[in-house]
Amino acid sequence: VELPPHKKAISVKWVFKVKKNQDGKIVKHKARLVAKGFLQQEGIDYTEVYAPIARMETI
Repeated sequence: VELPPHKKAISVKWVFKVKKNQDGKIVKHKARLVAKGFLQQEGIDYTEVYAPIARMETI
């Protein structure tokens, strides 16, 4: 996908977490994709803040 003129893409990274029960047994593996928003500059890269969230149950 080509970006519009004068726009730049935000880098992202995966965050992984392992959920365990009281016995230390692995119950669930969780993963989420997060934007590296700290690379943006207010007024240059954005003027509004928005945080879309989706759950696997809704997809």
